[in-house]
Amino acid sequence: MIQAPDPRTSGFLHSPVLSHVTGFLANLLRGIKVRRVDRTLRLCESLPLGERRFLAVVECGRNRFLIGVTNQAISMLRQLDDANAARPASE
Repeated sequence: MIQAPDPRTSGFLHSPVLSHVTGFLANLLRGIKVRRVDRTLRLCESLPLGERRFLAVVECGRNRFLIGVTNQAISMLRQLDDANAARPASE
């Protein structure tokens, strides 16, 4: 019976080529600066209404919208202003 070599002690994982490649990639990644992009579309809240249906408040820029979502359609129900957003749900 022929046994496969132990990958922890032999082969490419411990080769000088791999350590050079790893060092090169590490140096390359150090020079990359990651910027976070500000998103203009944001899901503020969602309320499930049953199977595959929910209401959501979505913010796009400075505007907020109430949308209804089903498995067949997405509908804008109304644009919310500051008065609508601040009004308690019991009113």
